[in-house]
Amino acid sequence: MRRGLAGALRATVAVTTAAVGVLALASCLQIGDRGTQKALDAASARERAEAEQRKVDPALVTYSQVREIATGLAEPRGVAVGPDGRAWVVGDREVRAFGAEGTAWIGFAVSEEPRCIAVDDGGNVLIGYRAWVRQHNVSGAVLAEWPVEGKQPFVTCVTPHGGGVWVADAGDRVVLRYSRSGQLTGRLGERDAGRKVPGLVLPSYHLDVLVDEGGRVLVNNPGRLTVETYKPDGAFVESMGKASMAIDGFCGCCNPTDLALLPDGRIVTSEKGIPRVKVLRRDGTLDCVVAGPDDLSVSADSGLDLSVDGEGRVLVLDPHARLVRVFAPGAPAPKEEATK
Repeated sequence: MRRGLAGALRATVAVTTAAVGVLALASCLQIGDRGTQKALDAASARERAEAEQRKVDPALVTYSQVREIATGLAEPRGVAVGPDGRAWVVGDREVRAFGAEGTAWIGFAVSEEPRCIAVDDGGNVLIGYRAWVRQHNVSGAVLAEWPVEGKQPFVTCVTPHGGGVWVADAGDRVVLRYSRSGQLTGRLGERDAGRKVPGLVLPSYHLDVLVDEGGRVLVNNPGRLTVETYKPDGAFVESMGKASMAIDGFCGCCNPTDLALLPDGRIVTSEKGIPRVKVLRRDGTLDCVVAGPDDLSVSADSGLDLSVDGEGRVLVLDPHARLVRVFAPGAPAPKEEATK
């Protein structure tokens, strides 16, 4: 009798344990399903939010693309416009120039991978390499060269002005000024509480430098989502821009990536992540949009180098499409008209 009772009890315990296990498994499956659904809902919400952020009010777009220049380079990295209006592009280990209609004009090979390019008023070509600056003539002959001083230089922009050259060193988070013979004559952008310089924050290698008609130096500070103005002696003047997912701000971790100046002094900026090109007034407020995500390579997450010609056209280097896109003032035709 006792053995029968014990067996019955063991059977009951086994059944109960199995039932509890089944219930626990069902509960885990339900929790797992709910967790999976929450993850799917969150992903869907992010996609909807990003799609919304990529939209640009057509009323803000006052430029339209008028030309594409096929660079013929596997990895184009920089674009500049010379005093004669020709577009210059660097990438791979080559330098190429194109005529007004995008036809190839001249080019030459270089021994290292170029990172950026500028053309001075005399038509000389300045190229920034990772740790060097070289000045070439249009045939490629080296006229001058010098190393960039720093612990870990990574040159991302060269800008000739007057008798000197401003060099953006993203590796050391500083902007340097050199004479044309390579003598270091100034530096700016480094954190200095005494001079109220906030310091450059560069999560990635994107640092640009411009000089306006008044001689003031403009620098992007992508980690702070701003554009900053300095006097040539390094004194900090002001910061403009704001962090925002909206079109009138800079979004993500590190924008803007590149800058250019229009003939009237307005600032052209480009952004990665959500690729877009905008024009800012000198107080930092949005003036208009040059190009939105739909006008650029959908995977343009590595920055869009910029240049501007004398007519106010904006040249955008779209590295993933391997093109220079030329945008001119003038609102684009409505899409329904453009497809007719």
